[in-house]
Amino acid sequence: MDKNAILDLLALIRTGSISLAAQTRNASQSGYSRRLQALEHLLGAELVDRTRRPSGPTAFLKAQKLELETGLVAMNRLADAFAVEPFEPLRLAALHSISANILPRALAALDEVMAVHDIRLRSANLESCFQMLMTEEVIAALFYETEARRLNPPRDFVQRTTVGRDGFIPVCAPEYIARLKDKIAGDDPLPLIIYPSEVFMGDLTRSSLLPTLPFKVSMKLVSGLTQTIQKSIKCGLGVGWLPMTALTEDLRTGHLVQITDLGFPRAELDLTVLRLRTKSFAEFKPTIDAICQEISDILQRGNTAS
Repeated sequence: MDKNAILDLLALIRTGSISLAAQTRNASQSGYSRRLQALEHLLGAELVDRTRRPSGPTAFLKAQKLELETGLVAMNRLADAFAVEPFEPLRLAALHSISANILPRALAALDEVMAVHDIRLRSANLESCFQMLMTEEVIAALFYETEARRLNPPRDFVQRTTVGRDGFIPVCAPEYIARLKDKIAGDDPLPLIIYPSEVFMGDLTRSSLLPTLPFKVSMKLVSGLTQTIQKSIKCGLGVGWLPMTALTEDLRTGHLVQITDLGFPRAELDLTVLRLRTKSFAEFKPTIDAICQEISDILQRGNTAS
């Protein structure tokens, strides 16, 4: 049974007569009647009640109205799904701190990219992102690196592009400065809002920044979400480090202030894009190039603002 057959049967049910149904279906009564007879033969069921005048639907056919309508809706949805040619979405992986901030801004600025591609973004820690790339679950992955911690992918399989430099900046709420200075003067533990050790930013904080910090500290709040850390610092729960690209607006409006002058170190971050060299992903090269350029521009603007 095809879509036209369902429409023929629904017309008969809704109008109650063959003559009116034929008009609804823009067909001659004789031609419409022949189609109904063919359906009766095909289905092995009596669809037209010919014992009354005018002839109309049988009670059995009327009982199938909901099933026929449901089937028609399903056919229409399926037709809509196949109306657009299937295509492969752009699959990316990124560190949580990149996917939460800089990558959405880059994609939002690239109207032509979003018009052509659907994006499938996986947000994870460094090891998971790298594994997804090497197993071809994604075609490109975005990382932060430092001088002390560089990825070492196979060059014949992966292309490396360093698109710009970001900063990992110590900040606190402006109204927290006085309390912070009192704690430093009193040699009290300073409450930190930081990433967990299993993510790149948390490992960087513990391995490179905290050992150089000349203060006692307490891990007041640990979260893998950049937004949580940022809002917690703004609320005055403590101090912490965030990427400069996530801070630009808050620093400009004065909702957060840098505290490097109080003895808190900062770290320099290289934002690196790794992409597969396999031929099957060659069609995405212009798109990845455009994303890299937009991220580079965002990082440049952030460095200028700072």
